[in-house]
Amino acid sequence: MELTYVSQDGEEGFPGNLKVTAIYTLTDNNELHLSFTATTDQPTLCNLTQHFLLQLRGQGNGDILGHEVYINSDKITPVDKD
Repeated sequence: MELTYVSQDGEEGFPGNLKVTAIYTLTDNNELHLSFTATTDQPTLCNLTQHFLLQLRGQGNGDILGHEVYINSDKITPVDKD
């Protein structure tokens, strides 16, 4: 799936027209891949990220508090209760 958004010059106070494309791909191994591209016509800030919000039981079927997520990664950012 490919999603595109154009942030017009001055939106949120940032200069330049910024076009962002996100491409979601599900592999044959059931891996979800996401890639971003962005172009602009003026120097501006751009810091793209994704916050997945998945309801594994389907929309309207309770909360996500019992879900567990495994992220296969070589690096982490340690956190504490605060």
